[in-house]
Amino acid sequence: MLARPGGLLATADATNNDKSVPAPTSGVHSETDSDGDTGTATDGETAKPTGTPGLGRRILLAVGVTVIVISGGLGWFVGSNGELSDAAVLGTGFTVPVTPGALALYGVVVSTGLLGGLFGLVELASRVEGGSRAE
Repeated sequence: MLARPGGLLATADATNNDKSVPAPTSGVHSETDSDGDTGTATDGETAKPTGTPGLGRRILLAVGVTVIVISGGLGWFVGSNGELSDAAVLGTGFTVPVTPGALALYGVVVSTGLLGGLFGLVELASRVEGGSRAE
């Protein structure tokens, strides 16, 4: 069965060979704006930015702070329930005392470092992408 424009279905033997009928789409529709085009920037037009400036940055910051607070809370919980006196970090010679404060601090420092690195990479990628659009 073939999809026809307008959502009608036809069987393979009843296809329309009329070239004036647009080809079936995959369900992607575009809206026509007030000047009659589909909103794509052509012939010197500039695309209008959408969204709230800085919203993505605020969302990432809120997610980062939430993850850091959760990391500190989990460190406190594990430290208060641990039976060991020291714990090696990922099989290295560096050890952390298993106390609530030490593990909470360790969780906060590690999660801040990892998220800071990831957010730095996101910032770099957005700057590189923004620079390539301006050219």
